[in-house]
Amino acid sequence: MIDFIKQQLENEFLSGGAVLIILGAIMAFLRHIPAKIIAFLHRRVITTVDVADQDSAFYWLQEWLAQHPYSERSRLLSVTTEKHLVSNSNKKKVWKPAEEESEEGTPMVEETEEGMPVAEETAQSHLKILFTPAPGAHLLRFEGHWVMLSRIREKAEGSNDGRFWREQFVLKTLVRDRQFLRRLILEARAIANPPKERHISVLTNTYGNWSLVGTRMPRGFDSVILENDAVSKILARTKEFFSGAEWYQQRGIPYQMGFLFYGLPGNGKTSTAIALASRFNRDVYLAKVDTITDTMFRQVMSSLPQHSILLIEDIDCFFRDRGKLDSSYGSDPILSLSGFLNAIDGVMGTEGRLLILTTNHLDKLDSAMIRPGRVDHKIEFRNASQDQAKRLFIRFFPNDYHLAQSFADGVGGQYSMADLQKVLLDNRNNPADAVSALACEVDMGTSNTDRAFRTQDVDMASRRVKIDAPS
Repeated sequence: MIDFIKQQLENEFLSGGAVLIILGAIMAFLRHIPAKIIAFLHRRVITTVDVADQDSAFYWLQEWLAQHPYSERSRLLSVTTEKHLVSNSNKKKVWKPAEEESEEGTPMVEETEEGMPVAEETAQSHLKILFTPAPGAHLLRFEGHWVMLSRIREKAEGSNDGRFWREQFVLKTLVRDRQFLRRLILEARAIANPPKERHISVLTNTYGNWSLVGTRMPRGFDSVILENDAVSKILARTKEFFSGAEWYQQRGIPYQMGFLFYGLPGNGKTSTAIALASRFNRDVYLAKVDTITDTMFRQVMSSLPQHSILLIEDIDCFFRDRGKLDSSYGSDPILSLSGFLNAIDGVMGTEGRLLILTTNHLDKLDSAMIRPGRVDHKIEFRNASQDQAKRLFIRFFPNDYHLAQSFADGVGGQYSMADLQKVLLDNRNNPADAVSALACEVDMGTSNTDRAFRTQDVDMASRRVKIDAPS
């Protein structure tokens, strides 16, 4: 064997090939060493943070970058527009009675037909324009240190037509202290959310992720006029839930709670949900379940933040004619009832999630959907009582208390709160005319059924335009 090896080594062709193979292997190994060294130094020296566009911090950074001196010098920019509830001035839009008008003589806030403040002025929208660094790498300074900002834009998964994109910011710095980038994010949050301009963010699901679709000013519970002690019960149960994480944990109960708001349309179901979010300073996650698959819905439910409010409106409309709808989606059918139920309270359910379902037709809901554990509290929203009508009138005309009872005398359960708000809005400058207008409505004798259908049509039309119309 030794003699054979010696003979082979004396062979010039074989020995030369062996040397080449060994040298090639050594060179290949050495070629990766610089990359490994660079990767090691990168991990040890450079601090990196990435922020995806489905997170609120992405929009904070957009606001921060728009005000950064770098954006004023840069010649590679992206334009972002967003309709805000607050104008570019520091003055907030607030509810004002009709007699408190601007210098031009027009009300400070416009309303929908149901009397709700709109998310923006439809005639002259305050369109905020942000110029921020375009996709690519950008070098800027913060607190005297350099920060490399990369903006990455890619086509969203499942978007075959290329109309939907996902974005992210990647921040890199030589400062090893993580608190440095934390301070940057906190400064961006402070710029995007001034203390005097607190907003409720409304997010909806898009291609398996949550995306910000708008913001709105907080709504006080004093603007939601419900029967008897309904408001106090809703507030007490919600406060007990949000503060009871340890209680649920000790008893091994899933830390989730569900409300079902049901009843005739136009009586404040969605308004109550927004007021709850405002009171407890929570963002609203408005789930769309009509054109989403079981897999996508499970994904968005698992990514729902803790202590959030999940709102699903008109739940009775989503599971009709499922076989016909499923066939139109081929091998990837839209959300099934079982997929919906498993996602909202299965093993992937979010801790501390408050679920609010709304429906105009309680009798059309599957019993499995509203069983205890999924829906813990059912709240009925009836048409306006005389007490509600009286309180609503006083809210519009606090100085005309003596007319409130006359206005309420014409109410006997045949009008929704949206109907009464419309009468008051149409006569906002004259309370006596509001009383007369409602009396005329009574004399016309509009049937309950006709009025219910008319209110529902108005409600659905408003919801297609503005997410905060009363349901």
